[in-house]
Amino acid sequence: MSAGPSKNNDTVGSLLASIATYLGDSLRALRFADKRHWGPDEFEQIRALEDALDDAKTDFQELGVLVNGQFYYEGDRTPESLNELRALLIKYEFHARNFKDWIRQGGPINPTWLSETKELQLELHRTQCHAARRIFAAEQEGTWTRCLGAYQVYRQQRRNEEAERIRKQKEEEKREKDAREGVGKQQRDLERIPPWQRHEYQQQQQQQQHQGKWPTDEGLRPALRRGRRLSLEDLVPCCNAVGRFERFGEHDVAFVCDFCDGFIVWPDLQRMPSTRTALDQTNGGSTSTATSTLPTSTTTATNSPRKLILPTIVTASYPAAATNPQLSGTTTTAQTETTTETTYPHWQAQGLSAKTGEAKTVVFAPIAIANHMAPVPGDWLARIWCPYCDEYTYMDQGEDSEDEVKWAQDERGFEDLASFQEHLEWYHTALPVPSIPALLPKAAGSCLVM
Repeated sequence: MSAGPSKNNDTVGSLLASIATYLGDSLRALRFADKRHWGPDEFEQIRALEDALDDAKTDFQELGVLVNGQFYYEGDRTPESLNELRALLIKYEFHARNFKDWIRQGGPINPTWLSETKELQLELHRTQCHAARRIFAAEQEGTWTRCLGAYQVYRQQRRNEEAERIRKQKEEEKREKDAREGVGKQQRDLERIPPWQRHEYQQQQQQQQHQGKWPTDEGLRPALRRGRRLSLEDLVPCCNAVGRFERFGEHDVAFVCDFCDGFIVWPDLQRMPSTRTALDQTNGGSTSTATSTLPTSTTTATNSPRKLILPTIVTASYPAAATNPQLSGTTTTAQTETTTETTYPHWQAQGLSAKTGEAKTVVFAPIAIANHMAPVPGDWLARIWCPYCDEYTYMDQGEDSEDEVKWAQDERGFEDLASFQEHLEWYHTALPVPSIPALLPKAAGSCLVM
């Protein structure tokens, strides 16, 4: 290398600064060049270099926060991270030298340099993510934990759950307050009416309430739901920020984490579902078969070289519970909604088989991404941790006391998505409730004895 610090004093911060210097030199050379004979390729090259520099600065600022501050990230000297950055620094040096030689020689710009800039931008992003993940893993040394990319999605999920809990609590408090004020208002109105007319007044109120002209508790619910429900669907942008979806072979879809390079593979899947299946409240909380999915892109976007993104679809967590029973014509109580939402985990999404085109149940992508672990050395598949077993506790009925004990699952997680889905289907799925006639014996006329 012709520039940059010596190898003995290299740190993550110093090597990133050298890469930023090469990007800045390339931009400076193009900005001060003679632009009278430039075409669209030259201006597109400038925009690509600007995006690469801005992207590198953003990663440097955001990743430092994830590993206990900028000081630890900038001063890190992990050998693997330094070797990756040194190799990348050489590529940026040759890339910057191409622009300097082109400025001296003139002529049209080489169009392949644009794709090289975007490839180097993506490689620099992954290299910075790798460096942050190694710092995070060193702090958790000796234990199997989520990858840093999975931890970001998991942390956002916890924040959404806490916000949703606070929203529901405020909604319930407001509903109780309105109910108390409504009863007090009715009592004051009755006191103003002569005693011989109160019975007639109460009958009129009951008729108005029965006809839907009076603001009942059910009618007030849509007005009280001013805050949008937060759900797993809201984690889709966070998943796109820590990795990318891509076509894996002819029939599979894979998610590749930018932090650990681990693959999560959905076999035989035509499209990646961006929403979960709707809960069927008449079927014991199991998922209904009728749901819609949207296709994911399997070609590289022209405006972003970083990753293939999953379509962001924001919907309610449980559509059946979000509808107004008076408007939909169904009768649903608050107790039924709570039972359906909390009894069993809602992890199912419906996709289409790439081979047959038939509908199939798959694990919703944010659940797998938020709980994946880095591959073991020599492997490429990310292992998956079960979040529902991690939260499960049982009563230890020993001789001395009965204490709650946390369920101990395999600390290495599940080896792939197929084994994780099999576990969910066996232990974390609501079975359909059979109808009463199906449980009764057949009619006596079919009995051979009779």
